[in-house]
Amino acid sequence: MTTTKQLKFLLLAVLLIITGMASAQTYTIDGLNYKLKTTNGVTSAQVVGPSEILVGRLTIPSFVTIDGDNYEVTTINARAFENCSELTSVLIPDNVTTIKGSAFKDCTNLVSVTLPSGITALQGLFQGCSSLTDITIPNGVKNIYNYTFQDCTSLKSIDIPSSVTDIDESVFENCTSLTSIYIPDNVKSIERNAFRGCTSLNSVTLSNSLTYLADSLFYGCSSLTDITIPNGVTKICFNAFTLCSNLQSISFPPSVTNIQNRAFSSCYNLSSIQVESGNSKYDSRNNCNAVIVTSSNMLLLGCKNTIIPEDVLTINDNAFNGCTGLTSFVIPEGVTSIGPSAFYDCVNLQSISIPSTVTEIHNYVFEGANSLTSVTIANPVPPELEEGSFPNRFGTTLYVPSGSLDAYKSAQYWKEFGTIEEMVEYIAGDANGDGVITVADYIAIAHYIMGNPPANFNEKAADANGDGQINVADYIAVAHIIMNNNNQ
Repeated sequence: MTTTKQLKFLLLAVLLIITGMASAQTYTIDGLNYKLKTTNGVTSAQVVGPSEILVGRLTIPSFVTIDGDNYEVTTINARAFENCSELTSVLIPDNVTTIKGSAFKDCTNLVSVTLPSGITALQGLFQGCSSLTDITIPNGVKNIYNYTFQDCTSLKSIDIPSSVTDIDESVFENCTSLTSIYIPDNVKSIERNAFRGCTSLNSVTLSNSLTYLADSLFYGCSSLTDITIPNGVTKICFNAFTLCSNLQSISFPPSVTNIQNRAFSSCYNLSSIQVESGNSKYDSRNNCNAVIVTSSNMLLLGCKNTIIPEDVLTINDNAFNGCTGLTSFVIPEGVTSIGPSAFYDCVNLQSISIPSTVTEIHNYVFEGANSLTSVTIANPVPPELEEGSFPNRFGTTLYVPSGSLDAYKSAQYWKEFGTIEEMVEYIAGDANGDGVITVADYIAIAHYIMGNPPANFNEKAADANGDGQINVADYIAVAHIIMNNNNQ
């Protein structure tokens, strides 16, 4: 009896080995390698890859005949055609229901692909297919996974079907020819870097089902000029719009309650910022062109047209990061703290006025602001300063209140400014420095604008509107002052 059982066991083992060998065997037909796989009693064929160099057009067959039997082709294996650089087009029949990860990765001459209607996911299929110009995603695909179209630099347009619910990480990263994208409302999530480096992207319609805009989602989309954030988005993540250098305006709906650090860094042309009414976390009081945290009176995000409201207490980290449109800036009385990197890379900023209420200036506040030549501070007591607060201080002139020269010349880091001078008291608009504002000042500013400033011309006083520049606006401001004085 024991011998009979052992014999049966041995026969079963041999049968399993033979079956396994059969399923692992590779069959070559018309330049393609196949394997057979049995699932739930049904055996089908899988495309493993090419058996020879493929050139031009490839048509995957619906069926293959192996040892006299026909098998339906249902699967294309992972990396099956990776680096097939001579392929130009691919036609995949509808009975293929699974195409595994990176199947056509780095097919650099692949121009067109016809996908089967039965697939439900795209798994990094076309990463690095730099000649792919357009493709139709079948309605039925639910998930577009990591890197599916990354570095498809010739892809100009693509339609996302309504069946898609998730777009994963870096799906369209570096698609530098992509100009527009419409995300249907069934899409519930778009992950980090999905459109990073899409430098031609100028039109985006986002799904109304989104609740967050992920890290670096539109990083470096330098052609994007505006975008509508759906009301339903609650969080805008780190670097979401960093280096969107042509983004001009942004409006935050009531649903947005979490704008993370550097979400809009280096948006060089950003000139309009608005928080819509009804937002429980943020506001843009007094049309200030900024985002203010309502509860703490902290300026979170600014732009080149920001006018800081008088009730703001602090300026957040990176608030004006990369704001190249700033040339001069006045921080109003009431602000007590300037956060790290607040004016980082404001490369055209030439002058800054800091009020008497500021007691701390954090590290790297003016890192990269290499044009800064004038700093005016109204606090007679030198605020707390860190070594990296003014990296370019050695070539900058510091203007301090009368009677505080010695304090600043002995204070750590302040004493390292190239020149330290006491501020000369003046009357705004008194361009000729005679102590009164008259037509003579009006004429003096006109001569300055024409390039012929008179003797004793006071530039600080001539900046009648306090914007750091002397131009026609000051000319008009002085005229109003004179008219108001005459009417009193």
